[in-house]
Amino acid sequence: MMKKLLLCAAVAFIPASAMADRMDRFEAISAEMNDLMAEMMAKEIDAQGGDGDIIRAAVPKQIFDQESTAASECLLARYEAELGEEVVGEMLDRMEQAMPLMAEMTMTEFSESDIADAMSPPGLGEDLVFDISQDCGLMAIQVKRMQESGFMDALMAAGETIPDNN
Repeated sequence: MMKKLLLCAAVAFIPASAMADRMDRFEAISAEMNDLMAEMMAKEIDAQGGDGDIIRAAVPKQIFDQESTAASECLLARYEAELGEEVVGEMLDRMEQAMPLMAEMTMTEFSESDIADAMSPPGLGEDLVFDISQDCGLMAIQVKRMQESGFMDALMAAGETIPDNN
């Protein structure tokens, strides 16, 4: 389950004509997912009686710099090599369709739903998707940005506001 959440977060915090169109879509999806994932985490804290606003105040801004674009291009190229362009396009479609549903969920509701699985590349398996994200550098970029923005500290601080969460 932790890998699934990390994979979704990697996609949420990351930023050739056909590839450029998919990259534009992927970056737009990533920007919206960034905010949705943080809001789901905040709602989770709120639902448990804590202060989710601590998370909301520390959401890292999406930066589409050369590093994140190269990592995203690597990810899409690897997915397309494994699955084909059409399947990757369908995955992006599913991600776009899932976002309105995600906006109403807590992180627990999301992780227990079929949405996370539906947004994953079909047929690659959780371990391979995780490995591709790591190989392309998306995980490192995500962790770095969450640390630099104070988001990781905010997650811990928000967790400490939950009653009886010692």
